[in-house]
Amino acid sequence: MNVANLSYFVKIMVGVSIVLFLYQSIPYVEDYLLWMIIAFFFSCRYDLSAKQQYNQAKGNVIGSIFGLLFWLLGSKAAPLHTESTPLLLLIFIGVACVTLTCLTISLIEVIGTALTCFFVVMLYEHMHSSFEGALMRMVFCLLGCLMSLTLEAIEVKVRQRLE
Repeated sequence: MNVANLSYFVKIMVGVSIVLFLYQSIPYVEDYLLWMIIAFFFSCRYDLSAKQQYNQAKGNVIGSIFGLLFWLLGSKAAPLHTESTPLLLLIFIGVACVTLTCLTISLIEVIGTALTCFFVVMLYEHMHSSFEGALMRMVFCLLGCLMSLTLEAIEVKVRQRLE
């Protein structure tokens, strides 16, 4: 196994180990750790020269923010809820906003990631009607990206020393 393969394998296993440790250590956040690991896997890349991790993190942020905003507009438990705005219309408008935002700021390659985060934050929490849950889901998606970025920075330094 070459250095690049080994370091990528180690990065994935360290990320999973961190999430499993948190799962065992902090039981009241276990539901949100699923989203952390998904965000980690989305932003954990093999090719360190591509700098896709940063764009993936930006996609997670965009999708999460729009998901939270549209959850606030559509959830019956949300302070901004109105009965006159149907959920399907909010989803349609939210998808348009996420997509146009990514296109406008030239993050075309992460539109799928941003839309995934939008749906994760908005729809899951819409079914459960919890602002805290929507916010926590957003936070844990961002933590997954941050974990990937941190492990990438460590990987770059280790690989530089090995080469």
